[in-house]
Amino acid sequence: MLKMIKTKLLNQSDVYKAQLKKNKDLNRLLASKNERITKLKKRLESQKNEIKKLSESENRLKLNKLDNEMKNQMNILNNNLNNAQQKINKYSQIFDMNQINKDKISSEIENFKSYGVNKEKRTPKLIVSLTSFPERMYDIHYTLYSLLNQTTKPDELILWLAEEQFPNLEEDIPIKVKKFKEHGLTIKWTTDIKSYKKLIPSLKEYPNDIIVTADDDVFYPENWLEQLYKEYDGKNIVAHRVKVITIDKENNILPYNQWKILPGNDDDISLNLISDESKYLSFANFFTGVGGVLYPPRSLYEDILNQELFEKLAPNNDDFWFWAMALKNNCKIKVVPNGYSKEIYVNPLRALNFLNERSLWSENSQGNNDIFLKNIIEYYPEILEKLKTDIKPKVSVIIPVYNREKYLKKCLDSVVNQTLKHIEIICVNDGSTDNSLKILEKYANEDSRIKILNQENQGQSVARNNGMLIAKGEYIGFVDSDDWIDLNFYEILFTEAKDKNADIVRTTYKESFTNNEKDPELNQLLKKKKNNNEFLNPNDHSIAIWNAIYRKEFIETNNIYFLKELRTLEDFSFTIMATFYSNIYVPAIGTYYHWRGDNKNKNSAFTFLKIKKTIMVGKLIIQFLNNLDNVNVKDYLVAYKRVIHRYDFTFKVALKKFKDFDKKEGKEFFKEMVISFNNCKYLTEFNNEFHEPYFEFLKNNDFNGYLNYKLYNDFESKKY
Repeated sequence: MLKMIKTKLLNQSDVYKAQLKKNKDLNRLLASKNERITKLKKRLESQKNEIKKLSESENRLKLNKLDNEMKNQMNILNNNLNNAQQKINKYSQIFDMNQINKDKISSEIENFKSYGVNKEKRTPKLIVSLTSFPERMYDIHYTLYSLLNQTTKPDELILWLAEEQFPNLEEDIPIKVKKFKEHGLTIKWTTDIKSYKKLIPSLKEYPNDIIVTADDDVFYPENWLEQLYKEYDGKNIVAHRVKVITIDKENNILPYNQWKILPGNDDDISLNLISDESKYLSFANFFTGVGGVLYPPRSLYEDILNQELFEKLAPNNDDFWFWAMALKNNCKIKVVPNGYSKEIYVNPLRALNFLNERSLWSENSQGNNDIFLKNIIEYYPEILEKLKTDIKPKVSVIIPVYNREKYLKKCLDSVVNQTLKHIEIICVNDGSTDNSLKILEKYANEDSRIKILNQENQGQSVARNNGMLIAKGEYIGFVDSDDWIDLNFYEILFTEAKDKNADIVRTTYKESFTNNEKDPELNQLLKKKKNNNEFLNPNDHSIAIWNAIYRKEFIETNNIYFLKELRTLEDFSFTIMATFYSNIYVPAIGTYYHWRGDNKNKNSAFTFLKIKKTIMVGKLIIQFLNNLDNVNVKDYLVAYKRVIHRYDFTFKVALKKFKDFDKKEGKEFFKEMVISFNNCKYLTEFNNEFHEPYFEFLKNNDFNGYLNYKLYNDFESKKY
């Protein structure tokens, strides 16, 4: 026995020595090729000099011949050089791969005494199913051992083999494989349907049981099955390893080799591509069979057993067919948290296709996977639509709509034609009584990104809140239904957000009127800070929400929303909360939001109700500011100034607009101003930093003094 082990060790050592020697030989070949290229370049330079001496008219044929010879020799040498480099890179991968210690595992197998399947009755059964073919028989026993040595034992371990490939049936199977029958392995026979053998025969024979598939050239850790079974919920498929299906800005699925692997324990892979219903549960999770997949009973669509169809659509990739049948059956794919995601190979040389064995991976990696997916989606187009509903958009655009039929088309055209295509557009119909809803429905029929949410008329605050509740985007933006945006608006903002990992990105806007547009002062501030590569501070904004995007997770974490009591000034409190809570708040330039200034609804009109709402908003903002922990004092004071100045502005406008405002209503309003002024946590600093003459009247609660100041100063100077 010791002699046999020693012989195995020597043989294995010789294999690796041979590979290392081959690696060194390739390096020498590469050096030789480089030397030849250098010599060739010198020779070609000499030939060029000779060409210059020749008369073009007399030596045109010789010139062409020399030129062609030069190109051919360069192409040959470059091809040889590239081939040599590829071989070296391929061999170097061996040392980076996870692989088993075969001598150690062989010793464990010799001493293995356990019965590897469950002896107690379990309903439904837990069945592990795999397949193989003759070329793999010499080392599949390592995989079988790992499957029979699990902490959670299966009720059956079935190895499906094709009768056509083993004409003498079990007589053609190595003894070291058949020996595992003593430990619970079952060998069953079926027709040759390639890799589909690992699941299709088991589905036919065990339709009401749980089936877990495994590959025949991987060594699985002891808790592999336990982790899968722990996540079993009776409905959704469970996988240790998935690739996240992603789409580009044109709404097309990217090639398979650009999908990112999503293991449950890899911090380098972002889960942001998946909707927030569950970061580990999604139609967009494409399970890869090599990691192990658990299929609940009846979890796959009825076409799953249609051999003629799967051999036509995806002849060499069972994973695509199984995934498609899951989606057709409305079954999502769950990733095992902290699961088994990096394969431990039985034979790394085979995994890298060094042994010239038949390999689905080597065939499909040449682009066949994309062909199979295209075939399936063309046959089942509903799969693509279902997939899109579960892939997180980059931006959710929320548009509250109330009786805006005259301007709605221009608004929608500017949004649906954005250069950033991967967005969702949530239109909240706030009880419109004109043709606004018909316009929305027409656009929704033509663009699947548009979702219509109908509600009774409750105002923009409730409409926006309801839109945020169903939004799936990584970021959220708002557009008023009578405004419009530049076509690159969301691409500019989203690109800046991802580049800076920002909570909020704010950009420039224009106040648009019938005959002209105005550039507000804020634009100059944004441009200056952008050019200086500076972040914004919490007070670098107008009260508007629509010239910005907000990270959805940030909004939810800080419980930021619109106050449903407010039908006017609803932007103010939202903006204050968002900017003060944000950690990274950045400017963007190169695009504009267009605010239609000559068509705002009656809620924008100055009424007694709006005066009361001003007081209400002011109180809420002051309460918010006073409850902040570790607030920057300067930021606090600037925000406080905005509240007090808005009170002052509102009083002046009301005094001019309403007769007898200086009687009851004005006195009540002034009383609230005084309370808010004196609630400042840093009143001394506030008075010193932002002192205004009317502050003295607020400090002394002097209504008549304040009234006279407004009458004889503001109106005389014609400021308002």
